[in-house]
Amino acid sequence: MPSQYNGFCYPTLTEAASEAASQPALAVSDGLVLTTGFSSINETAKTAVINYRFNNTTNTAYQDLTVTKTFVSCDTPGPTHNYSGLSLIDVTEISFGVVLVWVIAFGYKSMNRTVYPRI
Repeated sequence: MPSQYNGFCYPTLTEAASEAASQPALAVSDGLVLTTGFSSINETAKTAVINYRFNNTTNTAYQDLTVTKTFVSCDTPGPTHNYSGLSLIDVTEISFGVVLVWVIAFGYKSMNRTVYPRI
């Protein structure tokens, strides 16, 4: 079953968890938080346990953290949006407007030929 992470639908939960575990280091006030991978996956609950390591820069100590992340199911693998900023309603409205212009132009052309036939 496909799983979503960061606006992208991955084919498997393992791929989504791998992407979540491969994020770059995050700088916080007194250190860095690094992802070290994921340790377990639960396919039925759509969760993955992701391991983090907090490196404290003030006293050079580190602390291991684990976070259980729940992933959302999605329909088809690939991007979950089209990056154009247009919704389906906008595209439909614009398409109908273009078709309406074509119909009016064809009607004008047809009426013009009946009023002024070519000899």
